[in-house]
Amino acid sequence: MHILVPNRAGRPSLAAFLVAIRRTSSLILRLAVLASSLSCVRSSPEEGKAQILGVEPVQGIVQCQGSSDAFLELAKRGRRETRILHLSSRGNLAGMPRKGISELRDLTAAGRWEDIRRRANGEDHGFLTDDNYLFAAARIGLVKEIIWVLPSRVLEYSDAERRVQALLASGALGPFSADAASFRFKQGCLAGSAADVPVTICTMETLPPLAGRVILDLDAGFFQPYAVERGMNVLAGLKTFIEQAATRKIAVSGVFLRSTLREGTLSPLYAHVAGQAAEVLGDPALVQAAPPETWRLRDLASAMLDEGSAGDALSLLADSRKTYPGDRPLEMMNGMAAALAGSTAQGSDLLSGLCRDDRASCFALVHVGRELQARGKTDDALRSLDAALRADPEFIPALTALAEIRARQKDAEGELACYRRILAREETAEVRLRAGDSLVLLKRPDDAGREYRRALALLAERTESRPPGGALQGSLRRARELFQQQGDRRALESLRPFLPET
Repeated sequence: MHILVPNRAGRPSLAAFLVAIRRTSSLILRLAVLASSLSCVRSSPEEGKAQILGVEPVQGIVQCQGSSDAFLELAKRGRRETRILHLSSRGNLAGMPRKGISELRDLTAAGRWEDIRRRANGEDHGFLTDDNYLFAAARIGLVKEIIWVLPSRVLEYSDAERRVQALLASGALGPFSADAASFRFKQGCLAGSAADVPVTICTMETLPPLAGRVILDLDAGFFQPYAVERGMNVLAGLKTFIEQAATRKIAVSGVFLRSTLREGTLSPLYAHVAGQAAEVLGDPALVQAAPPETWRLRDLASAMLDEGSAGDALSLLADSRKTYPGDRPLEMMNGMAAALAGSTAQGSDLLSGLCRDDRASCFALVHVGRELQARGKTDDALRSLDAALRADPEFIPALTALAEIRARQKDAEGELACYRRILAREETAEVRLRAGDSLVLLKRPDDAGREYRRALALLAERTESRPPGGALQGSLRRARELFQQQGDRRALESLRPFLPET
């Protein structure tokens, strides 16, 4: 569940580049490429030593490609009852069935990391995912306290308690969202508990002094909304963040920097921020000098693309591939700008080539496809998604976007084919429900009923999680209508917890 961040200030002018960063490290670029094939990569072998965030270089930064990977790194440290300083727009506290918790506890105790990695985010429903990794860590005793820092400045409003309670109640606390009203305003933050651990929710402006050491758990998607909320570009936001952190004297014994592209909190437009953040955390003095040209170009191009000015971004980047060969973020933005400015085939071909060894470019192809579809350019959107699927035929974000297009085209057969491909790799109740909807449209009620029943069985396993909301409530109502037509009282009873009016 994402916490929406209001943009009160708007985007600043280009003259607002008052940031400071001295140089680009080739090490970070190599790590970014390597991380496309490995789950987590350390920028330095040293860890465990307390270092003051923003004041001295942080060593042992672990860059992960998803949140479940961060769980593995946390578990491997062998320490229990860790305090987590969690910087993200979401809580990562989605529920997990008791069976999954028990299995995860046993696998962790035995150090069976590859077994955990293999089962995470896959067909094994009810196990470790990106959404529930903090919940899982708390449930098996790895975490004793969570200090959650939001990117917004919502806690500075006069009715901050009500606002944050409403955000938490909307699902940010996962299965504990019903307890949102128990969180109370205290010294600039809200305090309560979730997953049997204390949770304190702050912003960088209200974060109190922290005694002792913490593990910094940083979602790279934190920086763009953090910067926008404060009326800055992302580079200026990174500088301000480091300066704010330095005044807090936060002692960190490790850093997990999560590139959350697959989770949706980090946009492909800002995928480069993860590497830049790692370099600045590793050398805070960098913010006292001028930004390197590559970083300035990345920031300008991402802002232009975010504003819908693909032609301007393409002009800005015209010579960048010759001037800075091998800079993956600039190559990716060139491809996105070309595809969105009208040269879809050229841009998609460039991104597809990058996609084979750079996952950020695969997500960029999906981003381009969705943007083009929103503009009514369906053929171009399909070309972009097809390029992603040529590079990775099982790329779930591309299959999901393709299914949405097929649904708009009223192509139930094509939509169902997408869901079948997704289910072959990852089974979720939500996709089962969507497959059932497609089968209803195809007038295959028996097959639809089987999909709906399987979806309900998966939902029933979520003993500590919320039922699906929003558009999926429509799927549940269609399931109810089908079960009523079939006279299936048992299925209607199993539906009741997820559709109360049944």
